[in-house]
Amino acid sequence: MNILNRFTLTWVSLIVLTLASAVIAEAGDPSVLAVIFVGVVTTIKGNLVIDQLMGLRSAPQPIRWMMRSYFYIFPPLMVFTLLIRPSG
Repeated sequence: MNILNRFTLTWVSLIVLTLASAVIAEAGDPSVLAVIFVGVVTTIKGNLVIDQLMGLRSAPQPIRWMMRSYFYIFPPLMVFTLLIRPSG
């Protein structure tokens, strides 16, 4: 696959994932499943950007881990925040 097709496929994937998570997130009061879905989509999108658009697939592991850690730490924190919020 040439580089233009790869970028186009990545770009279209990011748009579709963004639209899907926006529709779920705006559907109403956030349920745990909706927040988990949005968190998973955020992680997938982050990995796509890091590997495909930023070109860090061949970067040293410490650099890739620092970039990816954001997407592995914050989505679970979103779910945790939803679970501990007071209901009512």
